Amino acid sequence: RRLGGSVAFTDIHVLHSGSRQTPETRQRKLERDFRILKLDLAERPDHPFILFNLGMTYEDAGDYVTAETYLRRSIEVASPGESHLRKAWALLVNCHSRTGNADSAVDLATSALGLFPGDKELLFRRAILLQHAGRFTEAADEYRRILDEDADRVFVSLDPAITGFKLHYNLACVLGQLGEPDQAIRHWALAIQDCPQFSPAWLSLGRIFAELNRAEELTDLLSRIPLENTLAATRAVISAFLASLQNDMLAVQGILSAAWKETRDSECLDELCRLLTEKELHSNALPYLRELASVRPNEPAVLRNLGLTLQICGHPEESQHVLARCHQMRADFNQTL
Repeated sequence: RRLGGSVAFTDIHVLHSGSRQTPETRQRKLERDFRILKLDLAERPDHPFILFNLGMTYEDAGDYVTAETYLRRSIEVASPGESHLRKAWALLVNCHSRTGNADSAVDLATSALGLFPGDKELLFRRAILLQHAGRFTEAADEYRRILDEDADRVFVSLDPAITGFKLHYNLACVLGQLGEPDQAIRHWALAIQDCPQFSPAWLSLGRIFAELNRAEELTDLLSRIPLENTLAATRAVISAFLASLQNDMLAVQGILSAAWKETRDSECLDELCRLLTEKELHSNALPYLRELASVRPNEPAVLRNLGLTLQICGHPEESQHVLARCHQMRADFNQTL
């Protein structure tokens, strides 16, 4: 660009095979990146791409306030057409949402889409914000735009899953909230088709088939789950859904308690507590709720369920203590049955 040339696409691909990271190597990489970027910034304090990379690295490290400072400065000094601008706006939207500024994050995404209409990542981030705000119709419309609109071919870092399984999964969740189960089922199935290892889509399909009392479809779903260790807990949960439809709660308890011991996936405990509570088997659910609360001590919903179950089972003092902890985390949670 400095020489008046243009940027063009080729069909050449580079496979970066050294990017798998442990927490330790990730921390070392962040420290290295910060050190080099700050040296670079000292030499070129207003270079838009250095500012962008610092913002992106702080965002990756979870320091969203500092990231926002660098991202805003990068946007301010960048020339129109800079390849990083779309991503800078997308990261800025994420920083706002992560610091609890959900409404302003929606406004930022709307402003950015005014500059880059149809940008897939900005649409995806805005849709998620609308979904979290309970604005399900608007969120569904935004997700559908991602599916329906052609994307401009631009040089940008983009997670391909936001036009694939993540998109279908989120859209399905929104459609479920809007009371469109058949459409939700279709998109959860498309998410699985795109990424067969994506456990949340299998679980969502299993849950909705159980809610709709569709035992045959639940049985078929169970037969199609890949036989991989990473999906062992998922298979157990869906097996338990089927046993619950058949009112075999002993089987439910056996399947999920064994799966919890084997996989240590707390989803097994969570679903076991929910299924036992739904059948009003509160005394059976209580020891598992205690264990779940020890595994997830900072989840208000878990503490609330434990507190209410303790109340039902005749442990008022312990119930009051647990519900008080819950209230400290989430004052809006109803603490009564």
